[in-house]
Amino acid sequence: MTPDQTKQILAKAALIDSRVIDIHVIRAWHEVVGHLDYDDALAALSLHRRESTEYLVPAHITKNIPRAKLARQAEANRQRAIEASTVREIITEQGEDVTPIRLKEIQEGLKNVGKLDRHLHVAS
Repeated sequence: MTPDQTKQILAKAALIDSRVIDIHVIRAWHEVVGHLDYDDALAALSLHRRESTEYLVPAHITKNIPRAKLARQAEANRQRAIEASTVREIITEQGEDVTPIRLKEIQEGLKNVGKLDRHLHVAS
């Protein structure tokens, strides 16, 4: 995680507990949690906020990282299952057989549509 991302973690925490953030606080937190993945740290912060009334300290983030990773992985798996189901529906609606090759073609096409949409918005 970058120092700027550590600052973002602290800013999110401050939305709830009104903590004061300055460069010294950011540096101190970054020394402790800077080695963590930013998305995992955000998820760990959310876990703490949902389950605890304790004032957030770096140890809460570190302690929640394993559960945050599991939760993020479970969500990614759920999204993949939804996407696979959607792809199967598309193939079936087109009257085609659901083969591994056709599944992969449709999945790649769907990924590229998202990239194309982002590219078009940026180019506009």
